[in-house]
Amino acid sequence: MARDTRGRRARTVAGVVGALALMAPPTASATTYKATAADLITARYGNGTDWAYKAPRVFVQGQSINRDSYECAATPANARAQTMNNWVLVPDDLGSSDLSFTSTGNLSPIGSAGPTVTITTWNWSDTTAHVRVVHSCTNSIDAFPTTWSYGNYYRRWLTSLAAGKPDFKCLVSNAFYWNTEACATAGVPAEGRGARAAASAPLAPLVPVASPGGNVYALENGINRLAMTFRHPSASRRPPVFYYSTRPASAGCEARRMHVPVNRGFGYLHLVLRCSGLRTGATAKLTLRPAIRRTFPLREGRGVGRIRLDKPPGTVKPLVFVSTRSAAVPCDIRSRQVRMARRTVDLRIDGRCGRVPRGARGELAVGGLIAEKGPEDRPGG
Repeated sequence: MARDTRGRRARTVAGVVGALALMAPPTASATTYKATAADLITARYGNGTDWAYKAPRVFVQGQSINRDSYECAATPANARAQTMNNWVLVPDDLGSSDLSFTSTGNLSPIGSAGPTVTITTWNWSDTTAHVRVVHSCTNSIDAFPTTWSYGNYYRRWLTSLAAGKPDFKCLVSNAFYWNTEACATAGVPAEGRGARAAASAPLAPLVPVASPGGNVYALENGINRLAMTFRHPSASRRPPVFYYSTRPASAGCEARRMHVPVNRGFGYLHLVLRCSGLRTGATAKLTLRPAIRRTFPLREGRGVGRIRLDKPPGTVKPLVFVSTRSAAVPCDIRSRQVRMARRTVDLRIDGRCGRVPRGARGELAVGGLIAEKGPEDRPGG
């Protein structure tokens, strides 16, 4: 049993068996999407104009990379050139709202990327994600600079997907901070306690930011929705870990759904728990940490990698990223298997490599929801 630096039984890890042969996740061929009048969502005006567009739906296969470019609409003759000043990538259907991914692009903090932005998305989940980029272009970057609302747009977007009516205008207003009063959080389920809390409050509170010591949420019987925003290294492909514990440790909760999107280094966690048999005062704690990483030597031929992790009860699967650290290493993944027990998850990855350079190594990074066991769970505790 491995222990973390705080002395808690945070995870069980079975080391890599043999020399694992893995490939860098496959990258889909790049496509350039140029905005047109038919893609226009809305616009705002002042000392110039700011246009918001929705790009076509994109499919990102499980455990793979997608890289596409998005371009502002053509500029009429004698008009000021357009500059890309904001973008966000979101799930485009309800099924994809249970998946997790990270996206990064070449848009600078002051929005000086020019008329085109190239966005790279890594899908941490094992199934295909249907996603869409929404972006804005302006002919006056001084009047309409880049803004970002740190993840507080996600609850309304997920609620509109669940209702079957994707609200692109409110997505633009909240994500790009155009006019948040016009699209407040009315009707969005509150974080923490379940349905009664949402029904009693017309406006749900803002999503809390991840605290270094962990975030604590009150629980009640029924459905509980836990959320937080967090910072994540914008160029990192490794998924974050959310260590999970309850007080009391025997609280009857199961993790049913989890969604972890990261855009431009700003992340959002949406976790759904179903609880029963709780007494007053029950709480859950989520603590953000970096991915659990294992490196391993690569060899020619077949290899098998295994890892076992402690997890909370429920159906939420871990998030995984595998890489050979070099695109020149000729490896591929033949199969992935995830076996879920009540409190553990076993991940097995089978791969095969061709001839690899001497000293070549691969990396397995695992994140997502991991059980963190407190003192009362330790022997003698």
